[in-house]
This record gives sequence, C-alpha cells and structure tokens, in this order.
Amino acid sequence: MSSGSSMYTRNNVSSTRRPLLCFHGRKPVLRISLTKDNPGRRFWGCVYYNVQQECSFFRWADPDSEYFAIELGKMKKVIETLKLRAVVAERHLTLSVVLEMIGWILVIFLWLHFSGSCSC
Repeated sequence: MSSGSSMYTRNNVSSTRRPLLCFHGRKPVLRISLTKDNPGRRFWGCVYYNVQQECSFFRWADPDSEYFAIELGKMKKVIETLKLRAVVAERHLTLSVVLEMIGWILVIFLWLHFSGSCSC
C-alpha cells in the first residue's frame, strides 16, 4: 500500500499525545504491507478494512522520513545544548570543589597558626 492510495495523515507532536483513532473513532489495527512498493512495511489501518470501505484511515507505523529528519535535527540540537550545559555544570562543580578545598586548607592553617601561638 503506497501513501498515495489512501489518505495519509502526518504524525505530529500533538497527535502523539492523543490516542490514535480511525475515522470511525476506533483504535486502528497494525498491519503489514504486501505491496511491491512497500513490502513488509508496517502501517495502521481501520479495523473495518475490507468490511466497510468508507473509512480510508491510513498511517505508516514507522516515521515519515521527511518528518523524521526534521525531528532528528531538532533532537540533535537539544542533545548538543544539553552536552554544553553538562560541561558548564561540571566546570562549576569542579570550581566549587576547588574553592571548598582551599577554604578548608585556609581554616586548618588559621586554626594551626592561632592554636600554636596561644599562650594560655
């Protein structure tokens, strides 16, 4: 079954939050294409396929390559942003640890300095 032979509904972010329903309001059935153009490709089709031809609901189960490429690009940008944030957070953590160590060394030094010079 090719995308031109039935109504094709593009998968988008808002539709992934709602349950997938055919035009009858029923959950579609996962089927496998047996056509020459798309052999073995999985798709969602109406439960009434071959019973009532009036519902032409069709959606590929695997992502549309154009849509997938756009979403993949967005995800790569998000990943790069998260990697940069992780590097910045690691640097801040390292700086915090170094400053804390310097602070403790200073406290110990001052404690030793003043406890040794006390003439009590």
